[in-house]
Amino acid sequence: MDLAVHIKSVIPNTLDKLEFAVDQEYSGIRNESFVKVPGWNVGKPYFFVSNQTYPWGEFSRFSAIVPVESSPTGVFMKYISPAIMIAAFAFSTFWIPAKYSDEKIEIIAATLVGAISFHITFLGEGIPSVQYLTFADKVMMSIYAVFAMCLLTVLLHKRYEYELKEKYTIIVEKNLNKKFCILTPIVAIGVFIIAQFL
Repeated sequence: MDLAVHIKSVIPNTLDKLEFAVDQEYSGIRNESFVKVPGWNVGKPYFFVSNQTYPWGEFSRFSAIVPVESSPTGVFMKYISPAIMIAAFAFSTFWIPAKYSDEKIEIIAATLVGAISFHITFLGEGIPSVQYLTFADKVMMSIYAVFAMCLLTVLLHKRYEYELKEKYTIIVEKNLNKKFCILTPIVAIGVFIIAQFL
């Protein structure tokens, strides 16, 4: 984001009496410690002068724009990696045998509650409330897709157990898990890509 500072003259200092000018020699940010903000990268500022016209006169305005962006490492460690870790717990249910389906559902449900709580609480506090989807929202949509695929796998296991009965062997179960181990990341990435266009 760009931090903007505007200084504008007021009556009686109209443009003919006061006009700002940018002095490039003395404009900028030096490397003092007080301009370093932990977790943020401060870019090179730029300065310009513009004029604003009103019915009661024309006035000079000086503007200083300082580009500021979050540290990519900080964003990943604070927002992205916890969500990925939560999803990894749900993804690990692919290696739990189908006969422990109740335990698998408990793990998926618990981690889903954790993901929703993380989404609402931590992301809600750290990111301004806006009407459009932020990058964090798009990441969480792909994380929710992982949960959906994990739950779908459990439901399919239950269905095949009921329909195939004794024909539902460990080999069939492992093949289904292998398919979903490959399919789940593809679906999650697909959801993330689709979310980019929303």
